[in-house]
Amino acid sequence: MAKLHNPRALLLLLGVLFLTFSAAAQKAEGLESGTLQEQFDFLLKKSNRYEQYRVVPTTWLNTFWSHVADTLSLQKVELLRDKGTIKEQQTNIEELKNNTQTLQAQIDSLEKTKESMSFLGLQVNKVTYNLIMWLLVAGLIGGLVTYVLRFKNANAVTKKTLAKNLSLQEELDSQRKRMLEKEQVLRRQLQDEINKNNANKDKK
Repeated sequence: MAKLHNPRALLLLLGVLFLTFSAAAQKAEGLESGTLQEQFDFLLKKSNRYEQYRVVPTTWLNTFWSHVADTLSLQKVELLRDKGTIKEQQTNIEELKNNTQTLQAQIDSLEKTKESMSFLGLQVNKVTYNLIMWLLVAGLIGGLVTYVLRFKNANAVTKKTLAKNLSLQEELDSQRKRMLEKEQVLRRQLQDEINKNNANKDKK
């Protein structure tokens, strides 16, 4: 019957397994609230150390990535809502442009017959007629300016939201990459220790 040799490696392996199970048994209250950054900081703070690495329970990682997915879904819903608002504003602006063109055509037609000075079935003098026309144009321009300002504001909000989503996605990708790299290094380290222990057994 083969005897176990290299007790140090065996103790090290048992220590890693103990730390892993101990971390998994902790109550991850820090993952139930707070921002994604706060939850990520909780993972780093509460996870156990193994040399220069961190041992993070799989259940904690699954919970964290579930929250990440929920955040991204919420951002997508807000983005779609903002896009709907912009589309509605664009439709209103197009309608206003069409109304402006229609009114301009009417003004052009009236200018051709302005000698009669007939307006809505009433005969008015030239000064009054021009004043009415300019008031209509001013009101139309004022409405157009209002819609343009509202559109610019909605567009600025959308750009800000898109930039925020892009920044969040890049941050999440970076964090995921770092955590995967750490997990792979830890697995390789553990496998090396196991292989070394097995090699020592074979030599003995």
